[in-house]
Amino acid sequence: MILLSYLLSCGDLSETACQNAIDCSLDSVCRDGICTAVSCFRNSDCGWSEYCDFGACISGCQLDSDCMAGEHCESGECVESGCENTRIDCAFGQYCIQGECIDSDPPVCERCDYADWEQGMADERECVTYRFGSDQTCSWPDGLGCDPAFSCFPGHDEAGEGFCVELFAFSYCESNDDCPRGFSCWRDIYGEGSGVSVCEADCNGYEDLLGVGE
Repeated sequence: MILLSYLLSCGDLSETACQNAIDCSLDSVCRDGICTAVSCFRNSDCGWSEYCDFGACISGCQLDSDCMAGEHCESGECVESGCENTRIDCAFGQYCIQGECIDSDPPVCERCDYADWEQGMADERECVTYRFGSDQTCSWPDGLGCDPAFSCFPGHDEAGEGFCVELFAFSYCESNDDCPRGFSCWRDIYGEGSGVSVCEADCNGYEDLLGVGE
């Protein structure tokens, strides 16, 4: 009650003499012996991309927290941030490298064929069996009879009738961190300590999103 009576008796305390902040109203500070009205006391009193500078909200920033999501503070200005995390900030098949999302090179979900599977690939990738064409057969060794997405493999006698297989080229990896967005490291794909691990993903689903083959 004593404090309330004191405040009421003082009326408007802005632009009056003061010795410290308690002599001024709640929206004022004591500056050079005078109660001076201010619009902010801290950065959180200001809007996005503004900061509190001696009681006034100023366009710009002092900290990253003064900026909108996806921005950071650089030289007093809020600027768009680059990527920080491959799995959060980048698109399918991209890596976050030095703050920039970069497409995988060679591209992800590229198809390969029987020759790649048999002879191996020279660009740090493995030609991996993705699925079998259960209702498709082909003639071997001319390779005719499979849908364009499939490659003809020889049958048991390596002559005459073959079977159709869909294959994709997947990059080698040691952990998920080696893989682009949307891919995970499939360890020891052939089992029994083969030592072959690749970045694998749902390439059929990816092609559906892109409208491949439509």
